[in-house]
Amino acid sequence: MAHRSDEALWAIARSTMNRDALALSDVLRDRKEQGSLTPENQPWLARLTQDADALAVRKAHAYALLKRRGHQMRTLGELPVSTL
Repeated sequence: MAHRSDEALWAIARSTMNRDALALSDVLRDRKEQGSLTPENQPWLARLTQDADALAVRKAHAYALLKRRGHQMRTLGELPVSTL
């Protein structure tokens, strides 16, 4: 990823999980916590969790590269509050 342009890294850093995938992941996690996740849905939850983890790693890597290149990162207090 280090060979990518700053613009490409910013796009990765600001990327989000698909809303439908996020909603499905929430539903499946809730079902798992309630003990009602079916065996058929377990692979879906595992895949969605893996995808979310991979996205988080890509975003963190992009932010780290941007910071190393001298870009300013906002502090936690400067980030917008989510309305989800």
